[in-house]
Amino acid sequence: SFTPFRFPRTDRLNCVKINVTDDRIFLPASTSIYILAAMANEYGADMLWEHPEFNTDHFDRLYGTDMVRNELKHGTNPDKVVLQMRNGIRAFVSQRKNHLLY
Repeated sequence: SFTPFRFPRTDRLNCVKINVTDDRIFLPASTSIYILAAMANEYGADMLWEHPEFNTDHFDRLYGTDMVRNELKHGTNPDKVVLQMRNGIRAFVSQRKNHLLY
């Protein structure tokens, strides 16, 4: 369950509703990276990443790495972050082939 929260010093409710019309082409992880980059740009990286309700461990567990958080926190272009994530997935898929039983 998701409960949106308000950032201090603003009356804006910080949540996003996305209507996926074609789940065959929707890329949820990539989309979330672009949304997070836009939020950091709008509210400031510290406001997003240092918010008292932000749980670093949980965030990193969801993405399977701390790379996404660290890169976005330092202002890396989201296109580059998505590319790094995809390259990491490709490397993992390639490595695991040798360990699959069937």
